Amino acid sequence: MKIFKIALLAFLISSCTSNGTRGEDFSWILTASPESDAISAAKKGDYRLIGISGMLVNEVPLLDKNCEYDKKVKYLNVDDVIDGYAEKRYQVIAPIYAESYNYHLIKYLRKNGVEICNS
Repeated sequence: MKIFKIALLAFLISSCTSNGTRGEDFSWILTASPESDAISAAKKGDYRLIGISGMLVNEVPLLDKNCEYDKKVKYLNVDDVIDGYAEKRYQVIAPIYAESYNYHLIKYLRKNGVEICNS
């Protein structure tokens, strides 16, 4: 019984000492290029827009507000409880990245005769 209590206490302590990212790597967005990422995805046949998803938000950032798009969207998840600086930076940059990605994807596809906006 004593070993069980020690193991439980060790588990609780380790779960409380978060490094701010809960094991997630948010740094990728700092060096990401929305334009090249969008064009690369389109060349591979991935025409999905990027949305932002969280407990209080679920949207697809678009510069063209008249764009009606297919509901196939890949989402960047944002959390409503921010644990650290790296996650805070991710939360701020993710919507900007998504909007820029979507803009460049739509622009590239239109240039190549593919229309994903049904307006």
